[in-house]
Amino acid sequence: MAFVLLVGSAVLIRSLWGILHTDPGFDAAHVLAFHVYWPGESRTSEESSARSALSVDLMRRLRSLPGVSSVATASFVLFPDEMYKVPFEVEGLTADPSGQKPLISNGEVSPDFYRAMGIPLRRGRLFSAPDLAKGALPVAVVNQTMARRIWGDEEAVGRRFKFADPNFKSPWFTVVGIVGDVRGEGLENQCDPMAYVASNDDMNDDIIVRTTGDPLLLGSAVRREVRLLDKNLFIAHMNSAQSMLFDREAHRQFTAWLLGSFAFVAAALAAVGIYGVLAYWVAQRTQEIGVRVALGAEKSDVLWLVVGQGFKIALSGVAIGVAAALGLSRFFSSLLYGVQPADPLSFAVVSLLLGAVALLACYIPARRAAKIDPIEALRWE
Repeated sequence: MAFVLLVGSAVLIRSLWGILHTDPGFDAAHVLAFHVYWPGESRTSEESSARSALSVDLMRRLRSLPGVSSVATASFVLFPDEMYKVPFEVEGLTADPSGQKPLISNGEVSPDFYRAMGIPLRRGRLFSAPDLAKGALPVAVVNQTMARRIWGDEEAVGRRFKFADPNFKSPWFTVVGIVGDVRGEGLENQCDPMAYVASNDDMNDDIIVRTTGDPLLLGSAVRREVRLLDKNLFIAHMNSAQSMLFDREAHRQFTAWLLGSFAFVAAALAAVGIYGVLAYWVAQRTQEIGVRVALGAEKSDVLWLVVGQGFKIALSGVAIGVAAALGLSRFFSSLLYGVQPADPLSFAVVSLLLGAVALLACYIPARRAAKIDPIEALRWE
């Protein structure tokens, strides 16, 4: 049981370590993200203009805060459980005979989004102010996965596509740049095709702030600026990007911690059990050990006799544990990332660890047996 629990916790910890050290595709350090709730609905042009003015003023206030290097907005929250996906069409590509259109994740971002998030540009260019001007050519920036899956080895910059969502009529967007993939739906998930379209700061409710120091220390200043701007505004879901990444893996951390706790208790019980069995074995064979010593057995011989007996118990337990762990490994597969359930390294380390625990549990009664005085043992007989 100790072996099974230790192996389970070992592979989960290795998996968690691999996930937390996976490149998310952007620079998560010094990024603060939050959502702004605006009062009422902007149904009329007056309300829309008022909200636009407030949003522009809020961006100006945030950019003027000490320690802020960049501020941007987006139409989606960071790290959602699932990005909204829409069908799309690509100019010049033959449609699927079944009529089924491929799906793409999409979002609206302000021009400073890539700088605030630290997303690298791979080819082409990013959004600029002229892209937001009235009558400007609709442009988009796509991630590497979309460029690779849709256009393969061909140049994606300059190609056109449009969204095929029946809820609105989409124009043809021209690809002007390709950026790195962002693992927005979890570090363990593969990146989906993603297209970004340009929008003004006043069009989105999710705000990203890049700071020069600890982003959480800026939270109180951000809230103060929002209250000073309009008491009816309020902020929700404020957190650093690193904390968001860490929190996404909370279930894996809890599972690893729980299994590790049980494994520690099981290993302790195994050590106590081996010690108790050997101590009882030594007490029962005190006379035999005394006779062996009287006939010339060395202390090392007695030590190896007791340790060998204990290791037989430990090795049999490890052998059964290996078989049980291999049989149960398939139940861990859904929780693992980048490591196999039957991970050889985890099995080897756990075997050595339990061997060391068993050796320590064997040594104490073995040392006691080696100190047996043969005269006292024979007199007791």
